[in-house]
Amino acid sequence: MKAAEQRRYSPRGTVILIGGAEDKGRDGAILSEIARLSAKDPIVICTAGSSFPEETAERYRSAFRALGVKSVPHLRVRTRQDAEGARAVELIAAAKVFFFTGGDQLRIASIVGGTPLHRAIEELHRSGGVIAGTSAGASALGETMPYSVVEEEHRVAAALSLAPGLRLLNDVVIDQHFAQRGRLGRLVAAVTENPRLLGIGIDENTAVVWKKASFTVMGTGAVYVVDGHELTRSNLGTAPAGAAMSAFDIRLHVLNANDSFDVAAGRPQQRC
Repeated sequence: MKAAEQRRYSPRGTVILIGGAEDKGRDGAILSEIARLSAKDPIVICTAGSSFPEETAERYRSAFRALGVKSVPHLRVRTRQDAEGARAVELIAAAKVFFFTGGDQLRIASIVGGTPLHRAIEELHRSGGVIAGTSAGASALGETMPYSVVEEEHRVAAALSLAPGLRLLNDVVIDQHFAQRGRLGRLVAAVTENPRLLGIGIDENTAVVWKKASFTVMGTGAVYVVDGHELTRSNLGTAPAGAAMSAFDIRLHVLNANDSFDVAAGRPQQRC
């Protein structure tokens, strides 16, 4: 059985992965879709990854209120103690949408992972809610997160710079600001290190809307799907960390807003 046929997927709810720098005006399609999915219920804004939590929360609060969402509470999570508090769980229980802002995906995973907040996010997803993340907040929702520096992103070292994510989506590694920051090498490295993972790179002002075992693309940029289940050779196990990366027979799909992707089958589809 091919690796693509063995991948696991999270059921019921919707996951929205945004590549960052999304349009926050009233005509912005991505935030408008999130507001629509909230069905007038609260959207909880979580700034766990941000170095400027108050300013970041206010930008999204203003954007969602302009789109008709009346309640946009800010969940301030700076420590694991914050993520273990009752208030975090109570806010999620009253919401339809939970939204991670950007910043640092390592901070998000290290603060939130394994806490009552993490379990409440999973429960919201299981019960049919919407979990969204932009930039680092998108990367944190996958099973594995990339975090290499720019100088390493086309080298073997990029494959060694991976960390566990919140695993809302299994068998997936997500990267963002993709074309804008030249991150194809980093995503290929992540998939080459573990071909079981499906790599998804998302441009700015672009989103993946994931339901069950498929996703659709919206926004103005592209989404890049890196599939390594037919990988035949790489130099990750033999080359020194500073060497350039070598990988054979990796498949790449590039999708835009007219396209969708059947993750279970490993195949893109063009919407009519």
